[in-house]
Amino acid sequence: MKQQSVRFYAEGDEIVATLFLPEDTKERRPAVVFAPGYIAVKEMVYGSAKDLAKEGYVALAFDYRGGPGESLYRGKPNPPGVVTLFPDAAVWDLRSAFRYLQSREEVNPERICFFGSSAGGAYVVAAAAAEPGVAAVISEGGIGNGYRWARMARTPWQFRSYLKKIEEDKARRAATGKSQTIPNNEFMVFNPDETQAWVNIAKQFPKMAQHALSTPLEVCERWLEFKPEDVVARIAPRPILFIGEETSDLVPPEEVPLFYERAAQPKKLVMAPAAIVPSRYNKFDWANEGRYIPWMWNHMAGWLREHLPAR
Repeated sequence: MKQQSVRFYAEGDEIVATLFLPEDTKERRPAVVFAPGYIAVKEMVYGSAKDLAKEGYVALAFDYRGGPGESLYRGKPNPPGVVTLFPDAAVWDLRSAFRYLQSREEVNPERICFFGSSAGGAYVVAAAAAEPGVAAVISEGGIGNGYRWARMARTPWQFRSYLKKIEEDKARRAATGKSQTIPNNEFMVFNPDETQAWVNIAKQFPKMAQHALSTPLEVCERWLEFKPEDVVARIAPRPILFIGEETSDLVPPEEVPLFYERAAQPKKLVMAPAAIVPSRYNKFDWANEGRYIPWMWNHMAGWLREHLPAR
């Protein structure tokens, strides 16, 4: 397995990425583009990317523009602790990653898969719907409708307060050009177990310290409007796998099945049972191990091998 630092461009911005290659690239290989969650950095999927490269896949991990990683949105660094990651920008990052891989001599351009988790599970659907050359899609914990996701994750009074802040910010931006930020845990609503899990993740990836990050209300507004379920049927006849969790509050268990319903065949839905979910983020060496939750990883990797075998 070989590892390279690479760069490509989305809407004129440079994307910082890492490419993982099998030892043998005499023949063009299938490839996987990783799209992790909203505040994830590329290093978080290195373990999974390395595992796939050892199996014979080319794997690409990158930092979203405006996220906590190295890529800059509109060429400007974020203010300290602020994540300015618009969903439409992330979709273009993925589309550009796909086009970049098509240009690589090691890659079979007709056998490229998108592999997204959480927010990334939404981005991959929108990107694949717009890029008919993408061969297959895996959406884990994906959000099909940003408005529904925001509503289901909050109590009624929390949701009304959230909408009020966004409405007030619209007027503020029109008058001043500036958007107010809110703590990231107001944008992404976690239960206590998920909150603790992210504390553990931050020990490995300090840039992903959830409690220390904030999100502009302008980004929250864009998420209310982001509805990849409206285009998911365009992915057919390319195969798509959906994976959800029975106990998540960050992406409520109803969300992934509703997303799945809007897709066309061939498609598959699996739901992680409550018994295995508590192990989701604990004690993983994410940069070197692709274990994820073993149950989930077995489903994802097995489905990939079936629909896009390495050889």
